[in-house]
Amino acid sequence: MHKVFSLILSILLISNSVFFFCGCKEENEYDSRVKNIVKYLKETRNVNVDSCKKVYLLQANKCNACNEENINVIFKEFPAGTNNENIIFVLNGFNDSLINVLLKKQMQFNFKIIIDEDGSLDKLGLSFMKNLFIYICNQKVIQWKFYE
Repeated sequence: MHKVFSLILSILLISNSVFFFCGCKEENEYDSRVKNIVKYLKETRNVNVDSCKKVYLLQANKCNACNEENINVIFKEFPAGTNNENIIFVLNGFNDSLINVLLKKQMQFNFKIIIDEDGSLDKLGLSFMKNLFIYICNQKVIQWKFYE
């Protein structure tokens, strides 16, 4: 009986250790990096992050991450007639074609465009391979997701 109990306890300890060390590490790393968007907006761009903001971090310098088709996927999520100045598009570099697409969209929707030309996003760990949506309220990241 003692050996069975020891075996079950060992299996539980090993499975919990594997889950702890392997299961959540990547997600926690992204969580901590994404939280830096508040610091970026507040300290480097003087954006008031006390209210709720929808932030779209666009990878302007990554091949094919920011083509017109990918941007249209984002705008399909906007309700018709959306006029919300709490929407911010942050580009991690200058990209003529992407800026042209966003300027056309600004005729339909009200949003702010920020271009990170000084590399502040990279310094804060906010460089990713995919475009990213981040919902911020009261200086805290509430929700985030990558776009495929």
